[in-house]
Amino acid sequence: MKNWTIKQRILGSFAVILILMAVMAGIAYTRLAKIDDEATSLRQDSTPGLYYSTMINAAWYENLLLGQQIAQIDDTEATRQADIALLRANSERLNHLQEEYEKTIFSPRDRALFDQFKQARMGYRQIQQDILRMDLSSPNAAVYKIISDQLRPAWRTGYVLTQKMVEINKTISDDSAHRIRR
Repeated sequence: MKNWTIKQRILGSFAVILILMAVMAGIAYTRLAKIDDEATSLRQDSTPGLYYSTMINAAWYENLLLGQQIAQIDDTEATRQADIALLRANSERLNHLQEEYEKTIFSPRDRALFDQFKQARMGYRQIQQDILRMDLSSPNAAVYKIISDQLRPAWRTGYVLTQKMVEINKTISDDSAHRIRR
């Protein structure tokens, strides 16, 4: 470097600076690409997944309450029919929420849990339909027994699964946010 002219020294220094800038740009680009991937994960997976799993959880709870209202509290056919209409609307809402949630599933663990919930819901719905076919016009010990021995345990199974779905999506969301901050 002693034998270099001033022009060569300036050009060499400029080349070193350009190389360092290119390296820094490459590092910045890869970091920004990671941030974009995590932001996409938040936008497409965990945030909608968290929203829909929470909404499924709430609708699931409402479904149990409506079923119990129909079977154990409603004292006239008119109120019973009005609540059955609400139960049908709730069931439609659950169907819609399940369809939307399914679009947010990207991990095998989430898929397995959701499939378990769908199975639990099918069993629960069958028990609920059996109860609704019974005579509900007066207090019925058989109805109360089915509710306590079959319906509530089936509901609890689904409820535990919806809670796990919420927890998984919360964890995915937190992980994505944490990776963005790093």
